[in-house]
Amino acid sequence: MFRGPFHVLLFVLYACNGAQDITPTTLFSSDQTVRDIKSTLLPSTNNVKTKFYAWTKDEALVPLNGRALQDHVILSYSGKQNVGQCALECLKVGTCESFNYEHTTGLCELNNSSHVGHEDDLIAYSSKDFYLRNTFSIDKVRL
Repeated sequence: MFRGPFHVLLFVLYACNGAQDITPTTLFSSDQTVRDIKSTLLPSTNNVKTKFYAWTKDEALVPLNGRALQDHVILSYSGKQNVGQCALECLKVGTCESFNYEHTTGLCELNNSSHVGHEDDLIAYSSKDFYLRNTFSIDKVRL
C-alpha cells in the first residue's frame, strides 16, 4: 500500500527495438500493491516492455481551482483524460513552469511562467484549474 503523499504509478510502454514511447501513457491511482498492478497490466506480447515509476503529487501545493493563467501558454494538448496526463506533458517540456487543465474537455495548456509576478494574468475560469509544475514529480528510479 502507498503511504504518505498521494501516489500514483506511471505506466510506460515502449517497443523493444528502442522506438519512442507508445502513447497514450496511462496514469492511474490505486490501493493495490505494485506487484498486483504489474501482474494486471503487463502486456502479453513479447515485443513490448514496460516500466513503472512512482508518481507523487505534493498535496501542500494545492491547485488554484477555477483559475487559469492567460497570455503565457506555450503548448496546448486536447483530450487529456486526467490532470496527471497534463502534468506529465509539463514535466517533459523544460520551459513549462505551470499548466492549466480544463476538466470538462481535457484541454491541457502549458505555461512558460507561474502566477508569481503575473497575478493580473490569473483569471477566473470555472472549468479550469491552475497548477505549478512542481506540484507533481516522477521518481527517476524504476520500480
